[in-house]
Amino acid sequence: MKISCLLTLLLILTVPTACTGRTEREISSLQGLSFDTFLETSFQTLLMRRPELVTELGLDEALGMSGRTLDPWDEKSLASREKLESEILDLLLQYNPAALDERQRISYLIYKDYLEDLVSAQQFRRHAYPLSFMLNSVNISTEQFFTEIIPVKSVEDAEKYIHRLKAVKGKMKEVDRQVELAEEEGLILPAPLIGPTLDSLRKVSRRKAVDCSFYSAFEAALKNLSLDAPVEARLLVEAEEACESSVIPGYRLLEERLEGQLSRAPRQTGVGSLPEGEEYYALSLRHHTNSAMTAEEIHRKGLEELQGIHGEMRDLFSALGYEPEESIRALYRALERDGQPLSGQAIVEEHKKLIKAAMNWMEPYFAEFPRSPVEVQADPFGGFYIAPSMDGVRPGIFYASTGTVGYYTLPTLTFHETCPGHHYQISLAGEKDLPLFRRQAQFTGYLEGWALYAESFMADTGYYDEDIPGLLGYLQAQAFRAARLVVDTGLHLYGWDIDQAVQFFEENTGYDRGFSTNQIYRYLVWPGQAASYYTGYLEFRDLLDREKRRLGEGFDYKAFHSALVSGGPMPLYILKKEIFHYD
Repeated sequence: MKISCLLTLLLILTVPTACTGRTEREISSLQGLSFDTFLETSFQTLLMRRPELVTELGLDEALGMSGRTLDPWDEKSLASREKLESEILDLLLQYNPAALDERQRISYLIYKDYLEDLVSAQQFRRHAYPLSFMLNSVNISTEQFFTEIIPVKSVEDAEKYIHRLKAVKGKMKEVDRQVELAEEEGLILPAPLIGPTLDSLRKVSRRKAVDCSFYSAFEAALKNLSLDAPVEARLLVEAEEACESSVIPGYRLLEERLEGQLSRAPRQTGVGSLPEGEEYYALSLRHHTNSAMTAEEIHRKGLEELQGIHGEMRDLFSALGYEPEESIRALYRALERDGQPLSGQAIVEEHKKLIKAAMNWMEPYFAEFPRSPVEVQADPFGGFYIAPSMDGVRPGIFYASTGTVGYYTLPTLTFHETCPGHHYQISLAGEKDLPLFRRQAQFTGYLEGWALYAESFMADTGYYDEDIPGLLGYLQAQAFRAARLVVDTGLHLYGWDIDQAVQFFEENTGYDRGFSTNQIYRYLVWPGQAASYYTGYLEFRDLLDREKRRLGEGFDYKAFHSALVSGGPMPLYILKKEIFHYD
């Protein structure tokens, strides 16, 4: 698919001294356009400021991008991008929604919310920790970009990969400067979180070039190309040199920065303790959940939901012959001990079987299915999904953890990450005849809320009727997400410490202490994101309940699901009001 693009947008992104003039030219090129053309070209303009995302989406060729650069992190580029976001919002507001047709009007509302969210976040840019051990951090996302995203299907692709390897050190220098500027404003990663972050950095900074993940992923990709031996040898030597001179020193620079900050880092962990922390947390919750609920309301809702889930759990454990008055933790350890453990490739094969079973189960309830397949690949960490690229080069991939787990945990995870969850919804949206931003903009409450709704759909329609352990796995996942409402707000609003949050999480979900601790660390570096899952799910469930009451025997799952997913991801209040016409 080719995407139309104004020639003035095809500017090379590696000219930092021209940021101001470039922004002015871009804005000038967007003035006076028809509404539909404005939607496409303005979103493309924003995308082109993020070359890594363009590659991930498979749009390098369509947007005339080189595929050789990394996202800029220097102050001029970041300020210029923020100016561009603000001015595109101003241009959007010049269009009269009353003069647009229904489809355009909904696009207007979604784009307006998207841009307002970007602009609102600008004042808190330095609050978001760029370095951590989570996928949203620069260090981890950059590594994943090289190891999972960049296509290496030809010698030209390989040379682009090497060119980007050489740019890593420069990018990390810019990130290092951003960390320094944040400290000048009193914003430092809390001390308890620096250790895990240093561990993640040292997996790159302390390795030999040939043992570095950036190199090993490239080496594996070359093996699939059947290149002439001299060509392959040359490319490997160049990649090794780039890792040695750029990647490893870049990560070492960040390691040294955090080591230097450790003695100055605060012990308090919640963002509520930061300058303007309460305002930042409120904005983070709004960004991720799209909910009008306050942090206090979210906290109370989590406690209320957990009570109901625990009751369902105990009834099922009793049916299996367990003592229901035992702690949730003890009951799940017993289920794990008595169940079927799986590990390694057996887990991958089981996920594949479950995907096939889910697709068959969905047939009577869904009117349409995406063309893009989903693959399952083993991963040391796993438990996440990466969407297919729009050019068809990369399929949807579910990365499955290969550590030992109980079978009862696998069905719900599969349904969440693949079908009817993330892969189904994201792939289908990408194939729709919608403006680009409506297929690709990220609304966390919608995306994660849909994935939890997908889990509940399988349970509600009877998939687990003959599988009580599987249903307990589903309920544990529900408790996992409901507990997030409590601990996320507990940490960032009520000042909970790590031990208090870990204890609450462990007692209310049944997960062990190690997993619970890792989850709490995640919520500390990504405030508000964990609350998006269950708050989004509650909105989808509310729509389901309303439609069933309204239509009675005329309710049709196929029509309901099509209405939910056909318009692509969007803020949930827009979905509810504009698509289903509920206040």
